[in-house]
Formats: sequence, C-alpha cells, structure tokens
Amino acid sequence: MTKITIPTPISIEEYKELFCQQVEGRNRYPVYVSRKTHVRLKKAANNLMMQHMNMSALVENILVHHLSLYEKLIQQIASDEFDRVFGVKDE
Repeated sequence: MTKITIPTPISIEEYKELFCQQVEGRNRYPVYVSRKTHVRLKKAANNLMMQHMNMSALVENILVHHLSLYEKLIQQIASDEFDRVFGVKDE
C-alpha cells in the first residue's frame, strides 16, 4: 500500500488566490456530487460570499488546482492501468 501524504496547509491569502477567483460562466457542463458533498460545498461557498464566490466557481477552482497538481500522477495511473489490462510488462 502506498503512503499518502497530505499537503501542508496554506495561508489565507494563498487560499484566496487559488480558490476564490471568479470563473467565466460560459460553456459549463453538469457534474454530480453526493448530497453530503453538495451541502459542504454550498456552506463553503456561502462562507466565501464576501469574496463574491458562488459554488460553481469554487468547484471549478478546486478541480483545476487538483488536476494541475496531480496531472502526472493521473497520467501514470492511466498508463499503469492500460498496461495491466492489455498485458504490457516492464522489461
């Protein structure tokens, strides 16, 4: 089993810069989350209202950050899974 490390906390200023930016509202597609996650996102967005945030912008910023941060790992997992399914072995 791989050990998971949790990123170190960031400052309030860094959080605002990363996640509290408005996002252009065009070309949107739905994404479904559990009710529990929806409630948590709604509370978080409501708490950031002073930053003029809405839930969609918050989710967009969180996902963009996550995908940027873990892009290489995601690609490696996909490659490993492809190799496992199609029987490609390391030599």
